Amino acid sequence: MKSILVMATLILSSTVFAATRYDNLLATMNTLKSANPERVEIFSIGKNNSGMDIQALRISSHAKESDPSKIGMLAVGVHHGNEGGAVPIIMEFAKKVLAEFDADPEKAENYEFVFVPVINIPGYNSNSRTENGVDPNRDYPGPCKGTAANYRLKSTKAVADLFNSRTFAAAVTIHGYIGSITYPWGVGTRDPRTKDHSYFQEITSKLAQVTGYKYGTSTDVVYPCEGAFEDWAYWAHGAWALLFEIRNDSTSDRDKNVLALDRFFFDVKQSPSLDFSFENGCDARFLSLDRHDE
Repeated sequence: MKSILVMATLILSSTVFAATRYDNLLATMNTLKSANPERVEIFSIGKNNSGMDIQALRISSHAKESDPSKIGMLAVGVHHGNEGGAVPIIMEFAKKVLAEFDADPEKAENYEFVFVPVINIPGYNSNSRTENGVDPNRDYPGPCKGTAANYRLKSTKAVADLFNSRTFAAAVTIHGYIGSITYPWGVGTRDPRTKDHSYFQEITSKLAQVTGYKYGTSTDVVYPCEGAFEDWAYWAHGAWALLFEIRNDSTSDRDKNVLALDRFFFDVKQSPSLDFSFENGCDARFLSLDRHDE
């Protein structure tokens, strides 16, 4: 009888304390920090609705504290928990940035990268799209949505607070699985072109040569929606914001995306857009095209 109770206790303990996908990611992040203690810092951008800290990596010449004088770059992943392919891409790109800093000390002195591999921790752990029944990538303000009824999730509000903590010249959000690189606008409008349309087209066409992906505005290439991160980052802050819809979780596709991210962040303009206002007019009828599956 005693042996049965001991075995039951062990089984229960292994179930209760089994590492989650996010725990495994945190272990990988800590390994990267241990190998690069000066250049890598792990910090929380805030807690989600479940009380869990949303952890981020800061990579800089002296990463302990943020340095707003450096050129800020941001990459975020896993708004949708069933799109976990963003995590290995971000982590591999973090390693590449560190290698770039080793090879070029000027880059290390001039740039500060922040990576948030997972926004939606509960969804990532359960491989489900939403967080507490809310789609995080419909939870941001936007030019057609306005500022009302947003930030139902503490996770998306934490991202907004991170953006308010320093200037980010450019930002990328990684989703799946379409095989495209897109840019604002992605809202319901008859004319999705921003005032920076030509520049966005120029930079994404170069990235598409690396990945073999389609490129264009999010409305044209994916479909229109309201409350997406990349539209908000450009609309609210002028950041050169892109949406990477990766093709699949293969190593080959991962490596192409890492190279594309490297080209984007080190070639893009080093300060945000100066004229990012939305003047195109909204048309709610386009929202019927939102498939809610990207």
